[in-house]
Amino acid sequence: MSGIAEIVTFTLIAGSDPVAFLEAAKGTDVFVQSQAGFVRRHLSQNENGMWTDYVLWTDMDAAKTAAAAAMTHPSFEPLVVMIDMDSFSMRHETVRATFQKE
Repeated sequence: MSGIAEIVTFTLIAGSDPVAFLEAAKGTDVFVQSQAGFVRRHLSQNENGMWTDYVLWTDMDAAKTAAAAAMTHPSFEPLVVMIDMDSFSMRHETVRATFQKE
């Protein structure tokens, strides 16, 4: 398997409701899935409140194009206002292997 993993980590602004955040994230899903090269997306949270939005893309151009488009797409506004931007980090990595139960 090849492809590109977009890994975004962040915390929410103090006082933000995680349930409301998940609803806002669902509101971005139609846009994300409509982007060329989208494969799959996972959103997780660790025990310390750090969130990870993990998106798989077919290639780097698709990943970067979608990331740029998301910055101005209105569906992301309710989500972004809850994110502590000082904690925000995004990176793209080449997927070298996939292991899963068949």
